[in-house]
Amino acid sequence: MTIANSLKSLNKIGTLPSGQLKVTPWDIQLIFGRILSLDETKMLIENELAVYVSPQTAKSLLKVLTGVAQQYEDKIGEIKYGEREDPSQA
Repeated sequence: MTIANSLKSLNKIGTLPSGQLKVTPWDIQLIFGRILSLDETKMLIENELAVYVSPQTAKSLLKVLTGVAQQYEDKIGEIKYGEREDPSQA
């Protein structure tokens, strides 16, 4: 199975999230959207929100998010990367 076919099976009515990160000397841009369609050669992404922050603000946000993630793991358990777990298999 190709990556495109794998993503197609996950993308139910444009719900597969898309995130992009762009960095310039003046700001850091976080762009969030949805993958609307894809095939073997191209992907159509609808950008819904762009957040522009200074490098200083990005560093402060990183510290806050790191603390929040640590508190979450202390209370609930390790945050794991990779494929989403299927709740019906629990």
